Amino acid sequence: MKKILFLLFVLISITKVNGQSKYSILETKQDVSIKYKWKLSKENKKQLLIKFKNKSKVNQNINIEVGFYLNGVMQEKAQVATCAKKGFFNNIFLTVYGVESEMLTNEQIEDEQFKLTLTEFILEETPVCEKQHQ
Repeated sequence: MKKILFLLFVLISITKVNGQSKYSILETKQDVSIKYKWKLSKENKKQLLIKFKNKSKVNQNINIEVGFYLNGVMQEKAQVATCAKKGFFNNIFLTVYGVESEMLTNEQIEDEQFKLTLTEFILEETPVCEKQHQ
C-alpha cells in the first residue's frame, strides 16, 4: 500500500512539475507570484493564461492590471481580481485566468516590439476569501 501511495505521489509530482514549467513568472510580491504563458484558443487566437501562487501565511485579495504594449505604446489593458487562499494544498490546483486581446493580432503579439507589462499589482490580506475572480 505504501508503494502504491508513493508511486501515485511521484506521478502527480512529475505531472505538476511538467505543467508548471511552461509558465513564466511575471512578478512576485509578498510571497504571491503571478505566472503566465501564451496559448492558442479554440478560435486560433493568442490567449494569455494567468495564475497566482500564494506562498504567504495569509489569504490575499489580488487585483492586477496587465498592459499590452506594441512599439512602446499601450494598445490594451486587462484586469484580473481574485482571492488566493493560503496553504500548500490550495496551491496544488491553481485557477487559470484567460485573457484575449480584442485589438492585437497573433502576429503583433509575437512581434519583437510587443511587451507584456504588469501596470498594477495590489495585494490585500483578508481573513476569508470571498472574491473568487472577475
